[in-house]
Amino acid sequence: MNKQLGKITVLAIISACFAMACQKDYSVEHYVGGTTTVPVTTPSTIAQGSLQDNLGNCQGVTVHGDYVKDTALTDNNYLSVSVTFSTTGKYKLYTDTLNGYWFSMDSAAATSTGQQVVSLKGHGTSNQASTAMFTIYFRSSSCSFAITTAALLPHVSAESDYFPMTVGSYCTYDTVETNPGKQDSIRYSVPNLPQITLDGQQYRQFVGSNNDKRYYRKDGAGKYYEYSTEFSSSLGIKFEYKMLDESVPVGGSWQTPQMNVIFSGTILKGKITSTIISKGLSSEFTSPNIDSVIEVDQQLSLLGTDGTDYGAGVSAIKTYFAKKIGLVKYYSPSSPSNSYLKARGWYIQ
Repeated sequence: MNKQLGKITVLAIISACFAMACQKDYSVEHYVGGTTTVPVTTPSTIAQGSLQDNLGNCQGVTVHGDYVKDTALTDNNYLSVSVTFSTTGKYKLYTDTLNGYWFSMDSAAATSTGQQVVSLKGHGTSNQASTAMFTIYFRSSSCSFAITTAALLPHVSAESDYFPMTVGSYCTYDTVETNPGKQDSIRYSVPNLPQITLDGQQYRQFVGSNNDKRYYRKDGAGKYYEYSTEFSSSLGIKFEYKMLDESVPVGGSWQTPQMNVIFSGTILKGKITSTIISKGLSSEFTSPNIDSVIEVDQQLSLLGTDGTDYGAGVSAIKTYFAKKIGLVKYYSPSSPSNSYLKARGWYIQ
């Protein structure tokens, strides 16, 4: 009798445990609406659906935030993902881990079917400047999308003109020539030094990492000047010329007065004609895109001491200026090395 009772007790315990295991798993939250508290239950069923439409095309992934090398992701780094649910229930989306970071979400519940947009939060720290092709997963479906991590996120100041000159600013350029052995980089900074007076005008000094010194001024009305040894560096003959005039339309030009210049070792009379080639350019100099770029063509025309007219175009330079940044490209197609400077990174105070 006791043995029989023991068997019945064990069976009863097993049956009870089995029944508890088969119950639906409800986690109860509370929604407060006015003065009424309404219990809300989360279903234990698994939502079905796809990241793709009926034709097998991914429905869309939108990337939010900036992605910069050695910078931890924040709440601003997230994805908006289109999902079509065929049944309701619990679901979770996630990506693979690439370049030190990934995207995921807490488990959520789809309470209706059809297309919906869900968010995935970014985690981790990007460890290199590159483009990574991520894959996002939901049930048996997946979609791929690219994120580019920048080497340096340029800081842009509130100074809104085309050549900021605030102390503490700098710009780093890659110097590129047809001779690979001469490729290098140079940084021009604005040191905390008093402005210097040259020929009655005050200039802000820019100093290169190679100790090259440049002198600039602006009138506050869209005209920018350099006091330079351009075309005459061998004898150090300096002069001021207007390098940019915002008010001049595309196709318009201006000239410097005639001045002494050095060309091919000979002292000549010359003048620079500058022409606005284009405005509002958007160029992939770095990441993110630089826009509102003005392209200026500078042509040197020469006149010999004996009156010989050497004409225009004996030396040409193309310059590109970006709003709130300054000079972003300097190109000298007429030089033997076909050299140019291209902005790689900058910080404008």
